[in-house]
Amino acid sequence: MAMNLGLDAPHEELEESVPREERRTKAGIVESAIESRASKADKSCRSRAIFARIMEEHADLLVELSK
Repeated sequence: MAMNLGLDAPHEELEESVPREERRTKAGIVESAIESRASKADKSCRSRAIFARIMEEHADLLVELSK
């Protein structure tokens, strides 16, 4: 799928230099960036779920520790 990006000058320079330096395609760089961001978002979501479970399961202990 084709995509047009409206980038400012510094990002346009990066769009040209990063693929050249890494010997990859622009599409490959964008795909990696999207995958990286999705991975971080997924980890953040899992972390919030784990924290919520701990807060629920150990609420009494956490209250005592905060005193």
